[in-house]
Amino acid sequence: MRCSCLLLSAAFAALSLTSCENQDAANHRDAVKAIEMASASLLDVPPMNDQAISSLKSISKSLRGIRSSSRELKATQYRLLSLVDLQLAGHLRQSAAANRAKAFTSAATLDDVSSAAALQEGRLGQRASTPSTLGGDAIADARMATAQAHQGLQRQYDQKQPSLDRLHAANTAASSEVLAMRTKAAQLLSEAAGVNAIMGKPKRTEAASLEHRAAMIEAEIERRNAEVELHAQMDLDHIAIRVDGAKQTVDVLDGEITRVESLANKRRNFNTAGETTLAAMSTQLAELSDTLVDLLTGPLADNYQSTMATLEQAAQSATKVKSDRSSKEADQLVKIQTQVAIMNAATSRASLISYSMQVLGAVADLGLSPGAGKWSETRQVLQQDWESSDTTAAKARAEAISLAGSLGGEISATLLSQLDGSPPPKQD
Repeated sequence: MRCSCLLLSAAFAALSLTSCENQDAANHRDAVKAIEMASASLLDVPPMNDQAISSLKSISKSLRGIRSSSRELKATQYRLLSLVDLQLAGHLRQSAAANRAKAFTSAATLDDVSSAAALQEGRLGQRASTPSTLGGDAIADARMATAQAHQGLQRQYDQKQPSLDRLHAANTAASSEVLAMRTKAAQLLSEAAGVNAIMGKPKRTEAASLEHRAAMIEAEIERRNAEVELHAQMDLDHIAIRVDGAKQTVDVLDGEITRVESLANKRRNFNTAGETTLAAMSTQLAELSDTLVDLLTGPLADNYQSTMATLEQAAQSATKVKSDRSSKEADQLVKIQTQVAIMNAATSRASLISYSMQVLGAVADLGLSPGAGKWSETRQVLQQDWESSDTTAAKARAEAISLAGSLGGEISATLLSQLDGSPPPKQD
C-alpha cells in the first residue's frame, strides 16, 4: 500500500511538470503569434491621423499583453513597442499641428495689434486739421515700407517652400523604408525564436543587419526632422505669419490713411473715432490673448503631455531590450532616437511658450486689454510650463549625447555632431 502511494505521488509530480512545460510552450506559441500579428498590423496602419492613432494604440496594447519567458521574444516585443510608441507619438504631435499654427498666428497678430494700439493711443487727443499733422505722412511711409517688406517676405517664402517639400518627401520615403525593414526584422526574429539557436542564427543576423540599416536611416530622418522642426519649418511658419501679418498691416494702414484723411475734415470727431478704434483694438487684444492662453494651457498642453507620456513609454521599452552582441548598436540607436524625439517635442513646446509670453507681456504692459489683470497668474503658469519643457529638453539632449558617446566610432561622432550642431567629421 505504501509503495502504491509513492508511485501515485511520483506520477502526479511528473504530470504536473509536463503540464507546466506544455503551458510554457503554449505561452511561447501565443507570444510568437501575437508578435507576428502586431508586425503585420503595422503595415496596415491607416494614413489618416486619428485612425492611425487608434490603430497604433491597439497594437501597443496587444504587445504589452504578451507574456513570455523567452529573452529573445521579450527583446523583440520591446523593440516593436518602441517602434509603435515612437510612431504613435509622431501622430499625436501631428494631431496638434493646427492648434500650434493657430497659437503662432494668434501671437503674431497680437504683436501687430498691440503695436498699432500703442500708436493709436499716442495719437489720441491730438488736435490737428490736416492729414500731415495727424501723422498721415508717417502712416503712408509705414505702408510703403510694410508693402515692400511683404513682397520681400513673400519671395523668401516662395524660395524656402520647395526645399521643405523635398525634406518632407525624403522623410516620407525613408520612413516607409524603415518600417519595412523593422517589420521584416521583427518577423525574422520571431521566426528565429521559434527554432533552435543554430537554425535561427542566420535569421537573427539578417534581422540585426536590417535593424542597423533602419537605425542609420532613422538617424538621418531625425536629423532632417530636427532641421525641419527646429529650423526649416519654424522659419517657414514664421515667414508665413509675417507675410500674413504684413498684408494685414498694409490693409490696416490703408484703412488708417483713409480714416486720417477723413479725420482731417472732421476734427470734432477725431477723439471719438480714435477712442472707438482703440476700444475695438482692446477687445481684439483681449480675444486674441484669451485664445492664445487657452490654446497653450488647454489642448496644446494636453497634447504635449500625451506625446511625452508616449515617448517615455518608448524610452522605457527601449531600455528593457536585452541586447545581444549583434543588435546592441541598433538598440542603442533606438534609445538615442527616442531621446532626440523627446528633446525636439520639449524644445518646440518651450519655444512656443517663450514667444507667447513675450507677446502677452507686451500686451499686458499696454494696460488696454480687459484681461490684463489676470496676466500675473497666467504668466506664472506659463513660466512653470516653460521651465519644465526646457529642463526636459536639456535632460533628453544630455542623455542622447551620453548614449551617442558610448557607441564609439564614426557613427558616434556623426550623432554627436548632429546633437551639438557642429560639422560632421571629415571622411578619410
